[in-house]
Amino acid sequence: MSLLVKPPRTIPNSVLGEIFTILAAARDKHARQAQAVPMLRDAVECIKALSTLVCVSQRYKQLAMPLLYQTIVFSRDAQHRLFFPTLRQNRPLGRLVKNVTFFELRDYSIRENQAFPSLIDERRWDNAPTDPLADDVQRLWGALSLPERRELNDNVPEIRDAVLELFTIIKHLPNLMFLRYVGRASPTMFSAVLYRILCMIPRWLALPMVKSLVEMEISGRTCVTWFEKIFGVFRPPMLRSLSITYTGKPPPDKALIKLQDSFSTISTIRELRLSLPHFTSDCVMPVLFEIDDLEVLHLDLFNITEKTRHENIWFAIRSRCDKLRDLRIRFKDRYWTKVQAPHADLIPWPITVFHALAALDLPDALLFGMQLGNERDSWVTALPPSIQVLTVSAWFMKGDIPQRLKELFQDAWRVPKLRTVVVRERLGLLPLIKAELRRVVERYTHRNIAYSHEWF
Repeated sequence: MSLLVKPPRTIPNSVLGEIFTILAAARDKHARQAQAVPMLRDAVECIKALSTLVCVSQRYKQLAMPLLYQTIVFSRDAQHRLFFPTLRQNRPLGRLVKNVTFFELRDYSIRENQAFPSLIDERRWDNAPTDPLADDVQRLWGALSLPERRELNDNVPEIRDAVLELFTIIKHLPNLMFLRYVGRASPTMFSAVLYRILCMIPRWLALPMVKSLVEMEISGRTCVTWFEKIFGVFRPPMLRSLSITYTGKPPPDKALIKLQDSFSTISTIRELRLSLPHFTSDCVMPVLFEIDDLEVLHLDLFNITEKTRHENIWFAIRSRCDKLRDLRIRFKDRYWTKVQAPHADLIPWPITVFHALAALDLPDALLFGMQLGNERDSWVTALPPSIQVLTVSAWFMKGDIPQRLKELFQDAWRVPKLRTVVVRERLGLLPLIKAELRRVVERYTHRNIAYSHEWF
């Protein structure tokens, strides 16, 4: 009797599943992180290969189809408009989609207007298409006022249709967990139309769009409107991570975000990243209110110098100190001068109460001005012992960086878990300061603390 084991006639489903997962993860950073899959060199070819495998057999189709549609990236102008009729014909595909990334469309050229038929017909309102997606397009269009509809019909009908179809697609993805919208830094007709329709989003569309969302990343010029809608009409019931970043040149007349009296925060949020020129410190407390388990907080502040406003920020942050593990506060450089440098006295220390804090990122004026106890004590005494990564934005006190870094290395025993120090700067340091920094780092290599330099 032979002791050799006969090889299987077919590849087991478990092995095929692993292969298909690696191919599908080529364009999905979340899947790569979850599966510990490295970034493949040619993501496009991987997806093409997976698409081909779907056609091999019914078995391959059952294994590959959920992975193929799990993540959709609309990175070209026509992609989501091509997906719209596909979803109309095969609505079950929408249940497979969990992650969507949409890159804001450029302005259409005239010759592209005829590429897609329009579902909007003002002259035959009662005879509109009857399938669910087309009906939702028509209903969303009807939510706009008559003057707005006339203006969009006359000026940008093709972009109007593109925006309406985008929102309708999102509504018909019932298992969508991650939504990323990447806007452009310069004004576009698409962002202008998106702003108008986003302001008029009705409740019947808002809830189905966000009911299963766990993570949202919004960037671009319309992010202020997104912020107001997320905390207003949308209110995702399962949202855990929210990132909103304004890109481009902020408007000269920065209209401040005014929270409504009925405003209430989203208590499920665990990670919050906000970079809004319209966002004031008075908004921080209402947004953070009742978020008991906040773990990550990143705030970019724009020209806020009044002491009371600073105190609002730090009071709100300190109220979340129990579980906060990543705190980052940065000042947008174009709005701050050396005269406006914030003073560390405005921070209600000690920051050592942040027992779980592992990553801290502060401007030099705040970080180096910290003091605890005797005036001769080093600023390092005010750092939480749990710190593992410390980032300093070299801005107002560039010349003090080498000495402060030396103090940190000398008193490293106060922060036993510190493993990485990062210095950020926008403009190059003077050659003398650079040389001194190198000497400090080389002198204390025995501390086993990594050092890196970043530019912004």
